[in-house]
Amino acid sequence: MIPILKNNDMNNKQYLRIAALLFGALILVCLVYAISIPVAPHTNVETIFIDKTDDFAKQATGAEVLLPIGLRDNSWQSVQLKICTFSDYDFTESKAFSLRGEVFMLGNPTGRKKEVDRFEKKIDGAIRAINSLPGGCTHSSIYAPFIRELNRMASLQAYRKVAINYGDLFENTQIFSVYKKEDWLLLKTHPEKVKELLAQFGKPADFSGLKIYLVYKPETDRDNEYYQLMSGFYKKLFEGAGAQVFIGANLSVENN
Repeated sequence: MIPILKNNDMNNKQYLRIAALLFGALILVCLVYAISIPVAPHTNVETIFIDKTDDFAKQATGAEVLLPIGLRDNSWQSVQLKICTFSDYDFTESKAFSLRGEVFMLGNPTGRKKEVDRFEKKIDGAIRAINSLPGGCTHSSIYAPFIRELNRMASLQAYRKVAINYGDLFENTQIFSVYKKEDWLLLKTHPEKVKELLAQFGKPADFSGLKIYLVYKPETDRDNEYYQLMSGFYKKLFEGAGAQVFIGANLSVENN
């Protein structure tokens, strides 16, 4: 009987050691996981630009414009979003929206989904309201409000910074107009001089970490030529300041 008791004692000790090791490993995994969880949710800054100088602006949706910041992939993030319009004037109206972030371990997934849905619908409604306003303005002031807002975004601390422009980028002011033959030729042959002209409204700050999407679908050969020139000008200007610039007929973020 005595040897059996000793064997049982040895087996029990082995089981206890294994249990202790497993428990220790579990504690270690939990600690590593807890350390990896951010103290606060990521903050994303986004600005949507909608061109009201013509009636062709693409109808965006709340779900679409939030794609680049991956809100549906990580719904616990914080979002600070602005919608700006381009019109006749350098200074235009804007609307601001915010979605507070939450730490997912402390949140309610079902409630959070409803909150994100409501946020998307707010953005939807704001975009529809802007697109329902009359367009067809005489002049198009693009550069001044564009560079001012991008420089504001560049000064902010955020996990992601995204700007989306829905419009043709056709500058049409006294300083420069793509519709004037001499200005169009200047842009085509000496874009650095156009850069100098527009610099009086501001120069790009450090755009590192900023993603800029230029979204427009030309409808005529002339529009296509103008847009290639203007979008190419902005791409070179902004990438020279450190931004990533994507140009397309629609908002495509799959490979970004």
